[in-house]
Amino acid sequence: MHHLTLPESLCDLYGACGPFGLCVRSVTPKCICLKGFIPKSDDEWRKGNWTGGCVRHTQLSCGAKSSMKTQGRDTDIFHRMTHVKTPDLHQFVRFLNAEQCYQGCLGNCSCTAFAYISGIGCLVWNGELVDTVLSIRLASSDLAESS
Repeated sequence: MHHLTLPESLCDLYGACGPFGLCVRSVTPKCICLKGFIPKSDDEWRKGNWTGGCVRHTQLSCGAKSSMKTQGRDTDIFHRMTHVKTPDLHQFVRFLNAEQCYQGCLGNCSCTAFAYISGIGCLVWNGELVDTVLSIRLASSDLAESS
């Protein structure tokens, strides 16, 4: 007879909060969207079905189809997060230090997030962040709204 082992918490389920969702470990675990993101479906989110995840609130200036060169003000920035489990599917990049790691990610539009871990080095994430999270690329206007 098989015994079904239930995860101790919602946060132990892989991808429970969907792309760009952050699982909050508490007495009543719940999903929230990462800063700069909103639920993909408000309706599903309210019902507690979080697997659809979150979508970006503001289009990034990085990779925006615009002929106008962005002048500093609207360049994308990163939001630093601490005390989080890093998302799945990272890539290891050989950069010498945290500044190079940051510049390397900032200079690559498909780089969504990065972490520089002392003794390990530079980890980067491309595309969707699943099973999170850490320094997330945001449109600068999103961070200004609620910094």
